Amino acid sequence: MAEEEACDMSEKRIRNSAKALIIEDGRMLASRIENAGGYYYVMPGGGQEPDEVLSETVRRECAEELGLHVEPLSLAFVVERTEGESFHRIDFVFACRPAGAAEAVARHLDEEHAGYEWLPIDTLETVPLYPVKLRHAVRRYHAGEQTEIYLGHDL
Repeated sequence: MAEEEACDMSEKRIRNSAKALIIEDGRMLASRIENAGGYYYVMPGGGQEPDEVLSETVRRECAEELGLHVEPLSLAFVVERTEGESFHRIDFVFACRPAGAAEAVARHLDEEHAGYEWLPIDTLETVPLYPVKLRHAVRRYHAGEQTEIYLGHDL
């Protein structure tokens, strides 16, 4: 049995994801996701491709999802998730500045994607934003308070 479990663990892949933290006028841009269970929010972004550096991943994903060029300024947070998905996900959240519309970029949206909303940062702890650990961390970041970059494992 232990050998079988070891095999299952070695088959689980690690997936890096680059996310954009875009803040303007006290609000954070978030993707709204809707499914049979209701709705929730995530930061725009997605999976890293082979031979792509993370800063390019966040640029590409924002162009594809938002139709927006962004300039990654700095790494703001790292959150991991090892449960609930078929892979071990590591989200690298970059503070980004909008840098204009993306011209002639093919938009790639999941079917559960229901649009984008600007969420007031002072209400983040009361809205279904995932990963959960980002709710408090983004509020502190925006307030200029010291924050941890590595937020650990999110359930």
